[in-house]
Amino acid sequence: MGWTAFLDACVLYPMGTRDLLLRGAEAYLYQICWSPSVLEEVRRSLVDRQRCTSAQADGLIAEMTRAFPEALVIGYEELVSAMKNNEDDRHVLAAAVTAGADVIVTDNPRHFPASACEPYSIEVQTADDFLSYSFDLEPEQMGNTFLRQIDDLRKPAWDVGFALARLDERLPSFAAKLRTLPRVRAAAGMP
Repeated sequence: MGWTAFLDACVLYPMGTRDLLLRGAEAYLYQICWSPSVLEEVRRSLVDRQRCTSAQADGLIAEMTRAFPEALVIGYEELVSAMKNNEDDRHVLAAAVTAGADVIVTDNPRHFPASACEPYSIEVQTADDFLSYSFDLEPEQMGNTFLRQIDDLRKPAWDVGFALARLDERLPSFAAKLRTLPRVRAAAGMP
């Protein structure tokens, strides 16, 4: 596990993306981190958009912090005002700097211009770019991670072809890379 990714709230909100990112970390493909403010933003968004109840959101956040206790970044608050990125996401860059993150995974890359991140040697990647890059480093492991995710889905259960079609909407490059694996192609009924 050679690199650390700070996960922004916008990539932790969608269930499928969140699950893939967490499963990749669980498989030791990379290390993840987040801040209390990011987790609170995820919790609030899930409840406000009626994706789940407040109790369910609290349970999700508790489970995430239990599964990845080393992921929580604290003590970054004094750096927030020094950050030069979008004001709404300065707390994210400050926490990533404090964590020593190599990359910020966000679907709002415009909030993190290179001029603000390069002084800290932090890259910015979308979830699609990050998962695609992780695939390039460990294709079989990322393929297995995806297939385990599908196997674990129960309510509703998905087949591999349907899951790939859903990935095309949010993570198209990653979905295309998954389709190159013979095991994934076979599971999807593709020639």
